[in-house]
Amino acid sequence: MFIVNVAAPAIGSDLHASGSDLQLVIAGYAITYSVLLITGARLGDRLGHGRTHLAGLALFTAASLACGLAGGAGALI
Repeated sequence: MFIVNVAAPAIGSDLHASGSDLQLVIAGYAITYSVLLITGARLGDRLGHGRTHLAGLALFTAASLACGLAGGAGALI
């Protein structure tokens, strides 16, 4: 959450995002993080922590790439 809040002004200026767009980006990140944290813990107990960690790392890498390639605030949200 800290890095998203720190990066919000740069995101806003680079993507020409409004304040409400930035709020949606921050809220979407927080909700996604909390949902995947709980789900990942349950999957780790069932499937094994190593396998779940690698799957989470791959998902995080793909999502980070998609966010980095977003051309506008709508695509980022």
